[in-house]
Parts: sequence; structure tokens; C-alpha cells
Amino acid sequence: MVENRGKELEQQAYRLGFEVGFHAHDEWTSWVWKEKKKIFDDARKNKILDRIESAYEKGKIDGFSRKKNIKEGTIEKKPKIKVIEKPALISKPAVTGIIKTVLIPKFLKFFK
Repeated sequence: MVENRGKELEQQAYRLGFEVGFHAHDEWTSWVWKEKKKIFDDARKNKILDRIESAYEKGKIDGFSRKKNIKEGTIEKKPKIKVIEKPALISKPAVTGIIKTVLIPKFLKFFK
């Protein structure tokens, strides 16, 4: 249970660090500070603060280097996605029956 929570906190710290590094957010921006404090406080309770701090720093470095590589053109911004075409209909829909009479509203009877 504690190990699962540790891995989850590590992922959250890495993602936050990546976001901060990639978008060059200031760490003292309110939402960044609050998220970081929440993650680090939880890590302190579980006695895994060192692991979480290193995951956060690794995320920041990875985010910054990813942004730098995109600007330099060494990697693409988004990975190529293979587009799959929609399958063609096996058979065309058939008319289930022929309508013999059409009821025309009274106000349209003048336009016959």
C-alpha cells in the first residue's frame, strides 16, 4: 500500500516537474507551489521525500530538454499517429418498405 502510494507520488512529482520545466513556469506561481507542497508534504509523511524531490528535479530537466529539442527541431512536437480509415459498409442499407400514402398537412394542400 505504501509502496503503491510512493510510486504514485513519484509519478505526480515527475509530471509536475516536467510541466514546470517544459513551460518554464515559475516554481512560486500559486498553483505550482500548492501542488508541489501537497506532493512533498505527502512524501514527508511517507518518509520518501528524497525520492520524490529527485523525481521532481528529473521531470524539470526532462521537460526543459524536451522543449529545447523541439525548438531546435531535433524531435517532433507530437509523435506521428497512424490514421486508420473507417471501414466501408458491407452492404448499403435497404428500404424496409414502400410508403403508399403520404399525409399532407392541411395548410400545404393549397400548394398541390
